Amino acid sequence: MLKEWMDKKILFLGDSITHNGLYVDFFETYLIQYYFSNYEGSIIRLGLSSETVSGLSEVEHPFPRPCLHERLDRTLAAIKPDVVFLCYGMNDGIYAALDEKRFSAFKTGLLKAIDKIHATGAEVIVMTPTPFDVHSFSVRLSDELVPDAGYQHPYKNYNDTLKAYAEWIMTLGEKEGVLKTIDLFTPMTNFLHATYERDPAYSSGDGIHPNNIGHWIMTKAIIKQLFNITLNRMPFYVQKSGPGDFFNLLWFDNETISNAWREEIGHTLPNKDIHALSVENAYAKSNRQEIIKMAREDAKRISESKWKGYRKLDFYLDGREGTLIVPENPREDGMWIWRTEFLGAFDMADMAMLKQGYYLAYYCISDMYGNAKAVKLMEEFRGFIMGYFKLSAKPILFGFSRGGLYAVNYTAKYFLYVTALYLDAPVLDINSWPRGAGVGEGTPGCWEECKMCYGLTDETADSFNQNPLDKVQALLDAAIPVILVAGDADTLVPYSENGEKFAKLYENSGKFKLILKPDCGHHPHSLEDPTPIIDFLNDCIE
Repeated sequence: MLKEWMDKKILFLGDSITHNGLYVDFFETYLIQYYFSNYEGSIIRLGLSSETVSGLSEVEHPFPRPCLHERLDRTLAAIKPDVVFLCYGMNDGIYAALDEKRFSAFKTGLLKAIDKIHATGAEVIVMTPTPFDVHSFSVRLSDELVPDAGYQHPYKNYNDTLKAYAEWIMTLGEKEGVLKTIDLFTPMTNFLHATYERDPAYSSGDGIHPNNIGHWIMTKAIIKQLFNITLNRMPFYVQKSGPGDFFNLLWFDNETISNAWREEIGHTLPNKDIHALSVENAYAKSNRQEIIKMAREDAKRISESKWKGYRKLDFYLDGREGTLIVPENPREDGMWIWRTEFLGAFDMADMAMLKQGYYLAYYCISDMYGNAKAVKLMEEFRGFIMGYFKLSAKPILFGFSRGGLYAVNYTAKYFLYVTALYLDAPVLDINSWPRGAGVGEGTPGCWEECKMCYGLTDETADSFNQNPLDKVQALLDAAIPVILVAGDADTLVPYSENGEKFAKLYENSGKFKLILKPDCGHHPHSLEDPTPIIDFLNDCIE
């Protein structure tokens, strides 16, 4: 989908949050930097402050709220988009308690918009509203179920209304003409809960409109749910963009073009932008190609920081986050450890081997469950680490938990480029985890993700034969040394369904060591004293 969108015109419609549009600009920046090689600037944000799809307004709202349907036909005719994102709901509940009549008006209005867009041949992606953050709302909240003042003094439990709207949106699909739904409500809610737990004084904005960080959380959610790319870092421009840097120039460019389109198409807001340029002049003044060039140069940057006392190098490869930890006294052979998942967790062996001069690398391809695409990306990463940093062509792979899917599947295909494997409570059968089809607990949400990654259904998963356990012979044929550490009381990733089956196949290979921890569950991983692990792996170095 990413590469297909390079030549498409993408339109974002929404209320004041999309009118602000930072999340759209962050999204566009990501695509420019890592994917759109011949991008001409085809993302247009046309949110409108105060807008709804329901046509409702509060009693005391200063003016009748604009309704998307007043301008939708003109907008579609003028822009001729290929893909339209819709983000509504915050204003549609008019800051009141959940009510079936208002809810019905929202549903009807949104479905009508979807139908109109779909009728033009454009694809429709519908996003949920973001949450109403009571913690950051500084003005008095109302006990009234339907406060006349609306957004000025919202109903105290208004977030429950938005939650219901969000849950309904997530039920939409092909039947309603929707290509994809994106849940912004849950990731933002989770972020707010975690942040307030750490910092009770934190403010996310004004309670209705997210701040810059909130917009970045929205962007991350879009990228994750559209492309299954997990981003953990926050780019510098989210908080520190200033005059002259590429993001500030891109934002100004988008603001100028958006204002031009908004005024040319027309709207019912009482305040018009009298300084808006014509669309023709807005594009004429655009310095798009220079901005794109600057953005792509920034994408090549390798940033440096400290991690547990060591130099940490952060970079991006194929739009995904890569990390290399540099030892104080590197080995002459450039040998490195590759943590396939959970960098920094239960890392007693990692830290000990860093001290011995091994580099430590990580590539964030989380939630791909070791599928064929993940394995291909892993090989590109290995090639980059070897070529750019001049390290060994044959790393040692650490596969902890679901990292076992990545470590074994990669090694089965690229065994010539692997020195050894350290597997720790590894997932080696997706029907065991995340499905939980055997004696284990399973994780339903992860199972849904996993099925999508492999193109499976519950029915076809029964006969799936591309699990790591199905590929053990390739490792045996290549004489790959393996050390396996596991707990015999693991109820999440049962040893009997994963590690034990691997051990029985590998026990006579001559290059295998099993450390089975009695009465130990899935956690803790590794060993408090990792010496047996390190000794085994050091003996594998040619």
